[in-house]
Amino acid sequence: DEECKKIMLSIKNKSNKENYFVKKNVLMYKKSNVARGRVYVPLSLIDMLFNYYHVSVFGGHPGINRTICKISEKFYRPDLHKLIKEKVIACEVCKKAKPFQRKYEGPLLSSYSKVPLEKIFVDLAGPLTRSIDGYNHILIIVDDCTKFVWLIPVKDVSSKSVISGIEKNVFNHFGACKQLVSDNGSCFKSNEFKNFMFKYGVNHYKLVPFKPSGNKCERYLRNVKSQLRAYYHDTQRYWTNELNFLQISLNTCKNESTQETAHTLMFKHSPNHALSNLWNLNELVNEGYTKKEIKNVMSRAVSNVKKAIQGNRNRERFSGGRTKHPFVIGSKVYLENHYLSNKGNRFQAKMGFRFNGPFEILYFLNPVTVIIQDCKDKKIVKRVNISQLKLGK
Repeated sequence: DEECKKIMLSIKNKSNKENYFVKKNVLMYKKSNVARGRVYVPLSLIDMLFNYYHVSVFGGHPGINRTICKISEKFYRPDLHKLIKEKVIACEVCKKAKPFQRKYEGPLLSSYSKVPLEKIFVDLAGPLTRSIDGYNHILIIVDDCTKFVWLIPVKDVSSKSVISGIEKNVFNHFGACKQLVSDNGSCFKSNEFKNFMFKYGVNHYKLVPFKPSGNKCERYLRNVKSQLRAYYHDTQRYWTNELNFLQISLNTCKNESTQETAHTLMFKHSPNHALSNLWNLNELVNEGYTKKEIKNVMSRAVSNVKKAIQGNRNRERFSGGRTKHPFVIGSKVYLENHYLSNKGNRFQAKMGFRFNGPFEILYFLNPVTVIIQDCKDKKIVKRVNISQLKLGK
């Protein structure tokens, strides 16, 4: 190597002022007279050393510092640390196999409705133990304004069952909503469901895949599962028997964001139930509202929701460094994987790559939702949340 020849010549001429020396015809370097000597590495061998100490099974794809320590223990060149750092950062396998070093959430984007049935959220809970009457899922519908919830048992997750549940329990009694929000389940993506939305003129918005936090049904789904465990842990086939009472219990609890019960906001009075009927509680307490009071209750609820949203924006998750992300149009990124294990193909999701890519950010739909395009196959375009992305440098 010409670089090594020049240094060895300078040692021979005694013109070299660095701590280089030759041992067994090998160019060596030591930091001081008491330090241990290391082999000088020409630039042409950097790739070989990196592949051996990082890429190979012996290397094991360690991080930047560990790779540098491994190589610099026995080898030296002035820019060795910089070269190895650049190669570790550029390692495709590391980007796909290793977890997030830092996850960016972006600012909290949370909207609210001012009137009932302006927007509803829909989700499915299950599969549950098949009940004695043949049901194994619960269709959960939540009104965005009042937080009123419908719990509807369904026998399958087909579009037909979901459409029937929405139409019979909500649209036929209260009229159609303006917007319906759901996840990307097959029942919500079918032509049958699209035709149903067109029939009622409803704007159907599908959430970003694998980002369920945008669906306000998720909290109710968790509550319903806890209730089912509490009451039917030993009689699991009878969970549909009193599902209507579980719905009433949710709708008569004070909501943390509105500071009102969902039933009161939806119907402007407290519900009748066994004890209130026997003791005439509603007459004694006089829960009826005048028109002025009804207007005040709704405006107060909307004001409370605004305060709750602002409070959530101040949480650590949505403030500070986690909201200031480095992504811009044109950034090279890797997308978080969500594999399913397949015993037939002997594939375990836990051993698959955590990320795939690379992708390029085409544009931002909003501060936290972006459109990305596969760098290798330009036909693959996806809508994702920035919390699912890892920056590729």
